[in-house]
Amino acid sequence: MATRITSVPGIGKATAFALSRHGLRSAEDLAAADVEVLAAVPGFGVSRAARAIESAQKLVGAPMASRDSSPVAEAEAARSAETAGPPTKDDKDKGKKKKEKKKDKKKKKGRGKR
Repeated sequence: MATRITSVPGIGKATAFALSRHGLRSAEDLAAADVEVLAAVPGFGVSRAARAIESAQKLVGAPMASRDSSPVAEAEAARSAETAGPPTKDDKDKGKKKKEKKKDKKKKKGRGKR
């Protein structure tokens, strides 16, 4: 008999409904899910998906992967790979725009005190 998906910590009725619409109906289904597939479910990002899979694996007694290949480790590696690299021109432009906004706010504040 399958373990109810709502038995997994952090999975309530609304989340269970969203997961069921993506074919994940039991804790065993969740424990066997892929992080990228689960991250596509509304309300899940890579980090939450990894934590949910890990919690489901603990609950159903699924053999845990080695520490280096756990869903959480995979999620962290994916996140760091996305943000790695030198700043782009867009990143630099964003910084300039923020500085300009701060200067404009200071100018506006100064006008009202005279």
